[in-house]
Amino acid sequence: MKDFFSFPKNWESLLVYFLLIIPFALYLYFGAGSIANFMTTDEDLWISDPYTGRVQQYYDALGQKDWPKTRINDKPGVTVAMISGLGMLWEKNAEEKIIQYSRLSKIYNTDGTIANNYYFRFPVLLFNGLLGFLYFWLIKRLTENQWIALIATGLIWLFPVTLGISQIVNPDSVLWSTSFVAFLAFLVYLKKSSLADAIIASIFLGLALASKYSAIILFIYLFVASALYFLFCYDNYSDGKELRKKIFQVFLGYIFIIAGAIGVFAVLMPSALIDLDQLYKSTLGFKGSKSIFPLLYAMGCVIIFLLLDAAALKSFLSCYILRYTRWLRYVLPAILYSLLLFMFGLVIINWTFGNNFLKITDIPYDIGRLPIFGKLPFKEQIVLEFRPIVFSLTPLVLIGMAIQWGKSIFKKSRYSFITFVLSLFIIVFYYAIIKQKLLVHIRYSIILYPILILIATLSLEEVFHWKRFRVPYMALVYLFCLFAGVISLLMIQPFYFNYTNDILPKNQIITGAWGYGGYQAAEYLNAVPGSNQMTVWSDDEGFCQFFAGKCVRGGDIKWYKGAPLDYMVKTRRGSMNNESVWKTYDGLDRYIKTPYWKLQIDDREENFVEIYKTKAFPSS
Repeated sequence: MKDFFSFPKNWESLLVYFLLIIPFALYLYFGAGSIANFMTTDEDLWISDPYTGRVQQYYDALGQKDWPKTRINDKPGVTVAMISGLGMLWEKNAEEKIIQYSRLSKIYNTDGTIANNYYFRFPVLLFNGLLGFLYFWLIKRLTENQWIALIATGLIWLFPVTLGISQIVNPDSVLWSTSFVAFLAFLVYLKKSSLADAIIASIFLGLALASKYSAIILFIYLFVASALYFLFCYDNYSDGKELRKKIFQVFLGYIFIIAGAIGVFAVLMPSALIDLDQLYKSTLGFKGSKSIFPLLYAMGCVIIFLLLDAAALKSFLSCYILRYTRWLRYVLPAILYSLLLFMFGLVIINWTFGNNFLKITDIPYDIGRLPIFGKLPFKEQIVLEFRPIVFSLTPLVLIGMAIQWGKSIFKKSRYSFITFVLSLFIIVFYYAIIKQKLLVHIRYSIILYPILILIATLSLEEVFHWKRFRVPYMALVYLFCLFAGVISLLMIQPFYFNYTNDILPKNQIITGAWGYGGYQAAEYLNAVPGSNQMTVWSDDEGFCQFFAGKCVRGGDIKWYKGAPLDYMVKTRRGSMNNESVWKTYDGLDRYIKTPYWKLQIDDREENFVEIYKTKAFPSS
């Protein structure tokens, strides 16, 4: 505990603490500046439902002690509801966001929408921002290098994708941050065996689990990290007595952390306390969990073996096994890093220089789970899975990762275990995803980004060991990294979650707008005289809540019999989801010739929001 709550003892540490404030302030500046000016797909189910949303439902259920209704979603999304719900202290009349409501059309109070977005989103942005200070402490204690901790934390704060997801009320918004804290705290626990670290890991693993059931992957991977720790750090415990003690600490601690995490989850979602079947289905028994049962069974057997060996044989068998398998710590990293470099390089070459010479099937990442993906050959599946992560990383992070993996193939460093355990998680993550036949997009792989950023930062190890002019060099490297982060944000501002590096040609995309651009389209039409008397159809989320007139949304146009449409708003995602409507409903597609107004996010033609004028179109 004393180690965790240590305070700066010299001027260099004080400088580091001062420098830590800069990226946090920039994070809030960029994040809060545009936080209310968009509406993502399905977010209205959480905060913008006409009369109540999932966030309000959660707090209503707690207030009325209606415990079954605390299960507000199958994700389950409780953590984000708990944090976002702090906005209700200011926004108490969500119904007033809508001036006129019918089943097929709405007129919104646009000012109310913007205020509501800010109230419910800012707590999530602030929560993830404040967790950065916890990342700093944990990375500092894990690496024993405060400069690496400083740069890694700053890059996470200023990374477009992590900042962008922190602006959104969605289970993934806090899944990545709470999972990362749990992961870091567990790695520090492996190193220091501190009860405080075990408690932190347990609490945040519980928060991650209450955010999204996919956090269950950490149950498995924390065990894998424990086994790898003994493989890589065996020399520190080659004495049987020390090894025995450490085995007890690590695996009893692991059991405590998992049990505590399930307890935290149950407390946050009381419906799981009164229905144990629901507790099971929300954790170990979630949909798609059958594939992990053999792994859980094997893990249980290994833990029992290790504890019995420690208790009865003083870890004799464990010591024997580790002694004759320690050669793997030289072989496995070389294989892993070569594989990762190959996959990242193959993806870049195929789509950047090779014009898809591998002939990989083009599947829209906007749609996610598609039957066609599961029918593809495995080699195509794995290349498609890597594509979003490769092209959504900043060049600085890509270069840092490549350097760290490349040099780690040939040279062992003080961060060998950390690099390996972080890097292996990437492979385990994609293995689990492919087993579920799920084509991931950026949001589904959000948990990987802080891990990759930390790997990239570890590549700076040698720089921080220079003796002459040590602090000035470190400060310059830090400021350069911050500058690079700010440039990346400015290049995509305000559409942070749509960040795509320029390594991917502009005629390709890895993500759709997901609601971005609707605010800008609405602002354009709101400036047209008589806009409050207009009727507009939008084929997707993100426009209607900001438009001053009457709005018809999505497939509702099939049944709409009101006033003729004045304009139509077309988006990439909406046109795919409503393709049949555009082509078959009274010839809507005949109006798609020259857009009245157009926005291309990140200057990518396929990621568009378009307005078409059609005063003559009869909707009755």
